[in-house]
Amino acid sequence: MAEELFTYGIVVVATVYSGWRLMPAVLRAGLMEWWAIFVPGRADRETVRRQTGASGRGACGSCAGCANNPASNRVAVVTVRKAKE
Repeated sequence: MAEELFTYGIVVVATVYSGWRLMPAVLRAGLMEWWAIFVPGRADRETVRRQTGASGRGACGSCAGCANNPASNRVAVVTVRKAKE
């Protein structure tokens, strides 16, 4: 019984962590700001906003790295030939 509960706990923690890391950075920043209101001793909303905006780690939306790189102009040509019967 204890082993099952331990395993379930690991699965829940892994699911929450992966969900947090894969959610858009804007949503993550909003949740962090919301959480900062309710947790005593935490930073105020502006500090949390600056920390999340300065963070280069995370899912899409936390940096402008891809916005500066235009899409590639390379085109692949695929030719399909039917086999002679």
